[in-house]
Amino acid sequence: MKPRQLLPAFGLLLIVLVGAYLRIVAVAETVVDRPLRADAVDYYAYAYNLKTEGVYSRSPELLLEPGARRPDLPPDAVRPPGYPVFLMPFVVSPPVLSVVQRVTAVQAYLGIAVLVLSYALFRLFLGPAWALIPTALTAIAPHLVSVSTFLISESLFTVCLLGALVAGAYCVRTGRLGLAIAAGVLIALAALVRSSGQYLIVVLAVLLAFHFRGRAGLKLAAGALAGFLLAFSPWLVRNVVTLGSPSDPRLVINTLHHGMYPGFKYQEQEESFGYPYQHDPNNEAIGQDLGSVLSELRRRFAEEPVRHARWFLLGKPVAFFSWGIVNGAGDIFVSPVERSPYFTEPEFIATRSVMKAAYGPLCGLALLVSVLVWWPKFLHLVPEKRARVAQLGSVVVIYFVALHMVGAPFPRYAIPLQPLIFGLATLMLSSLAVLWRRSTPPASAG
Repeated sequence: MKPRQLLPAFGLLLIVLVGAYLRIVAVAETVVDRPLRADAVDYYAYAYNLKTEGVYSRSPELLLEPGARRPDLPPDAVRPPGYPVFLMPFVVSPPVLSVVQRVTAVQAYLGIAVLVLSYALFRLFLGPAWALIPTALTAIAPHLVSVSTFLISESLFTVCLLGALVAGAYCVRTGRLGLAIAAGVLIALAALVRSSGQYLIVVLAVLLAFHFRGRAGLKLAAGALAGFLLAFSPWLVRNVVTLGSPSDPRLVINTLHHGMYPGFKYQEQEESFGYPYQHDPNNEAIGQDLGSVLSELRRRFAEEPVRHARWFLLGKPVAFFSWGIVNGAGDIFVSPVERSPYFTEPEFIATRSVMKAAYGPLCGLALLVSVLVWWPKFLHLVPEKRARVAQLGSVVVIYFVALHMVGAPFPRYAIPLQPLIFGLATLMLSSLAVLWRRSTPPASAG
């Protein structure tokens, strides 16, 4: 290995070791108060029912009463199957603590894989040396460390999303059809973990057609779509055959309903923060169907247009990238914890403090560069092939921001985007460094 390659390789190894230490210790020492709660109950029930009965259902009856008579489990599609399938090898009934420990241990290793995938992506638009900076930020980011300790889909989704981005980035740089197909498959896997990822295939297909133009671009776009459909269509077919519809409308209904309350509060009531819909006396009527949600949105905009426009256009993006997990235990915790190294260990406390101070500016820089990377003058600072990869990252960030401006902008949903946020923010810093070097006259000799 050449000396110029040795330093980034050594730096990456050190970063991965630090990230691995934080994740393994966090999983080993964090004690979650009732690990099976809220979303985790649904995921676990899906996994158990699918494993024991072959029915994809979130009904908790068998889980809560394993000796009871087998009920007719109602199949549904409220949540996609990726994370429940991931849980299937571990689930037992009744749930025991060792199951949670095994799942979170595997999720810690997924978090380590995130670091390798992040560097693989960053070096494509930052270069080997600069790519170490956002990889280091990803390693110490407390949300990305803490999320491994809960039975939720974020750890798995982050790996799938970054895998899809790495394949898509190499495709954008090389124009290889096989990579386009692989990127489509990986986007499908990500969408099977988190439904919000399913329309990323449209983003990638349009970007490939835009960059490569003509028949070559259309061929790559078609390849990505084919890969996506190959992996995603069995889920759609199952839903049509079993439920009579390719998806459950409750996904859209809930995200629109839960995101319509300015500041995550019902009528500015502090006690409703994070769960305003639970305090709304019209909760059931509003969430009855898609028509009732849209009708309520129209009514609210008609009565208070400025307030709701401000919430949707400005408040939601700010909320999406805010530090504290609103629909959870707050700060970096999705569920209440009885013990955590972030309460007691100096290295955990220090990295959390550093990242909390830096998180807002990093998000701001990332959003700024997501726009600037399409500006011709800015592209003079970045080589063309690197710019293409950065543009892929930018449209992914814009996609998720736009999606959650319409729906519920809970900060938890932004956690899988954090590696990409750190990478784009570093691109802004590296571009400013290039601009500074170009504008600084060389020192005169002697």
